[in-house]
Amino acid sequence: MWKLDSLATSAAIRNMVTREAIKADILLIAVSSLNYCQHELMEWLATLAADRVERQNPGLLIGLFGGEDNHNSELDWTVKQCRKRARSMNRDFLWRGMDAGVMSDHAWLKENLECFLARKPLMPEKMLPDGRPFAVA
Repeated sequence: MWKLDSLATSAAIRNMVTREAIKADILLIAVSSLNYCQHELMEWLATLAADRVERQNPGLLIGLFGGEDNHNSELDWTVKQCRKRARSMNRDFLWRGMDAGVMSDHAWLKENLECFLARKPLMPEKMLPDGRPFAVA
């Protein structure tokens, strides 16, 4: 987990975080307040799209946006920009506004994650150090 601010600390950290994010099957973006448009976040997502890995199956970008503050224009802008960036990275896009109580009903996330995982091909079984099989998704 990284804060967007940490990407500005050094080029080495930014490059490491970006490389790891490019390879990740699932990216989770959490923005606690939408008091303004998140241009820095969209620029960073654009760099991921430019260096994306070719995926056999789509990845997933999950957005959890805002708190109890109502900034509908910023939310609308953020969702549209994330959808655009997800498409360019060959990722599906899911999102929720983080109003009070949203995470107490996480069925939307569970259902979408199950669909996402069902589309991923299973890798062949691998062996644990003690010889037991370990199936990796």
